[in-house]
Amino acid sequence: MNEGKVKVVYILGTGRSGSTVLDTVLGNHSQMESLGELHRLPRNGWINCEFCSCGTRVTECDFWNAVRTEWEGLNIDYSLERYLRAQESYLRFRYLPKLLLRHAISSEDFKAFVKATENLYLAIAKTNGSSVLVDSSKSPAFALTLCSAEQLDLRVIHLTRDARGVAYSQKASFEKDEKAGLERDLRPRSVLRTGFFWNITNLLSGFVRTRLGKQQSVRIRYEDFMDDPRDALSRIGDCIEMPLSELADKIEKGEDFTVGHNVAGNRLRMAGSVRLAPDTKWVRMLSAKDKSLVWFSTCALMKYYNYRKNPQ
Repeated sequence: MNEGKVKVVYILGTGRSGSTVLDTVLGNHSQMESLGELHRLPRNGWINCEFCSCGTRVTECDFWNAVRTEWEGLNIDYSLERYLRAQESYLRFRYLPKLLLRHAISSEDFKAFVKATENLYLAIAKTNGSSVLVDSSKSPAFALTLCSAEQLDLRVIHLTRDARGVAYSQKASFEKDEKAGLERDLRPRSVLRTGFFWNITNLLSGFVRTRLGKQQSVRIRYEDFMDDPRDALSRIGDCIEMPLSELADKIEKGEDFTVGHNVAGNRLRMAGSVRLAPDTKWVRMLSAKDKSLVWFSTCALMKYYNYRKNPQ
């Protein structure tokens, strides 16, 4: 790790791509801490009082309370309310062109937002003592923000999943159940809408990798992680400059992985522990029509990522 910097392993990509599982697995390394979707912590956790994966509300969680105290000490002149306003401005889709073209970087307000974000990671590192923090926020806009943080050693995992698997997952609907990690009703998303956002998010994720540099990023397919976790973890380990064989050994033994203090993300985080199990139900359950629609709308990138029209 670069001297004096906090190493952040940022999982980038679309929702329903297995980021919660990967985040949890990496967080079980002796030197790493899993955080969930950290960019949602200020509003979802500290304002809306949603549940941490430890089972208590974030405002009642000793860990996140300690982090907040430390963070506010680093941000004497930058309030939580100001931070939330900045998130509303800089992380919205319409602001992405300015981030992509670096028009925002010279703004004093943006610099202050980056510094406050950087301080959040510093506060977590000081609170838990971990040398590496894992953030599965997935947002390209937040990743571009972190690229400007001078005290963070940022490493990016661009996690992709077959768009048809993502589409099948997003067709499901769920009723609000806060204790189960569902803070609101989830409505089904059409497969064409999923395909559109799958394309946009992965294209932007590729741009983030270009901005950051290929030595500090790696692209991993969810399917490859499930089929050969040792190889996938080896590639991730090369990127973040840490051996991850202890995690591969644990997977091969069929052991469970404990969920840390995760905020937001897949409802799986509330299970307490996870075990690797490939989710391929879409191959059988997604209709032929929907498969064709998703393939038609995403085939250029799907082929680039070595996905096949007719999966085996």
